[in-house]
Amino acid sequence: MKIFILYPNQLFKNVAKLKDKKVLLIEEPLFFTQYEFHIQKLVLHRASMKFYENYLFQNGIEVEYFEDESYLERYKNQEIFIYELFDNYLEKKVYKNFSNITTIKNPNFINPNDSNKFMHNFYKNRRVEENIFMENGKPLFGKYSFDSENRKKLPKDIKIPPTFCFDNKYINEAKEYCKKFKTIGDINEDFYYPTSFDEAQIQLDSFINEKFENFGDYQDAITKESKQYFLFHSNISSSLNIGLIDLNDLIEKIINANAPYNAKEGFIRQIIGWREFMLKIYQDDGVKLRNSNFFEFKNEIPTKILESKSGITPLDDCIKKLNNSSYNHHIERLMILGNLFLLLEIKPNSVYEFFMRYYIDAYDWVMVGNVYGMSGFSDGGSITTKPYIASSNYILKMSDYKKSEPWCEIVDALYWRFLFKYSPKFEKNPRMAMQINLLKKMPKEKLENHLKIADDFIKNLFIAN
Repeated sequence: MKIFILYPNQLFKNVAKLKDKKVLLIEEPLFFTQYEFHIQKLVLHRASMKFYENYLFQNGIEVEYFEDESYLERYKNQEIFIYELFDNYLEKKVYKNFSNITTIKNPNFINPNDSNKFMHNFYKNRRVEENIFMENGKPLFGKYSFDSENRKKLPKDIKIPPTFCFDNKYINEAKEYCKKFKTIGDINEDFYYPTSFDEAQIQLDSFINEKFENFGDYQDAITKESKQYFLFHSNISSSLNIGLIDLNDLIEKIINANAPYNAKEGFIRQIIGWREFMLKIYQDDGVKLRNSNFFEFKNEIPTKILESKSGITPLDDCIKKLNNSSYNHHIERLMILGNLFLLLEIKPNSVYEFFMRYYIDAYDWVMVGNVYGMSGFSDGGSITTKPYIASSNYILKMSDYKKSEPWCEIVDALYWRFLFKYSPKFEKNPRMAMQINLLKKMPKEKLENHLKIADDFIKNLFIAN
């Protein structure tokens, strides 16, 4: 018997590879019980998998749904087919339990044979090879990246179109079913994440028609508005990462959309650039990355942060949004959460677990590079040339928070404390030279004041941990 095993992030519309096989659809513990996951993430997986079970049945494919791991024993002697898994732990489990395995290319990725460790060069290669936004062998408008044009804050009077909510029998069943799991976060009637192919297309088309024209300008913008989870972002990352959106269809729609070029290029850079780059980093250096701790951090994430009681308002607001939606956009993740986890010396493994547990679109292949490499600099700079740390100035520049608010002084103090404590590690880093030079020129009294504010804050923050 030929058996094709599918996991929660392999729900592809094209079922040609499955036609002559029995499909096993698996509620893999790595996706459901490895951690206490956000309830909305579990609902997404359960609902989309039950939809997909019916989709396979409607397409004449024999399917068996497993809520446990009994399939490992039952089918251990059969001929097994899998898509590329891109998960180290899952690969070990599969190859430990089955011997006759055929691996099929995962259609969710381009996955090129390119081990370039610099994102710009990697992205440039993808543009050339895929012939996207190229003309006579050169990039449109003379350069590959228009990132510098994607850094505007939101105007006061701008109107942000609402994000679709979804409700169907699979979501309702999943909400009840997932009550049996230990979870984090909240769930209510507003469920923002597509659980079927049609819903994913509705979400994508809504983004292209209503938000895409402003995506480029405001993709890095931050707001303190408590219900603005997505701003001008697409909210398709969860759909793409589980297979409900076809990668090639997505690329084609973005290329042909009626939107400014900086929006189209910025989106394509995330899809064929950063997303593919993170997968390649995971494949080439994932094991080394997840065992790295360049700064030798030892702190766990304080309870006060998880309860939105840190006293740093942008951080607390991000956590509130995260609990309510299982989502923050990339700048909130990198420059608020990641930045402050770094300044507070949170150990990389704790940061990784936090992101895996809370985020609707988080999987091992994307979180290892983003957490250990990009956000945490725990590898010492193999994929980024400097740590992504910032004072309050960056957050103020990109948001509607005010400079007079007390948190600014705390963030600035944490920033200078970090530079002071770890400056020996940056002495030979040219991209940190300006900050280190400013640190050296800072009046002693001013530096001591920063250190006192930071130390007092840290002591109070960790006191209940």
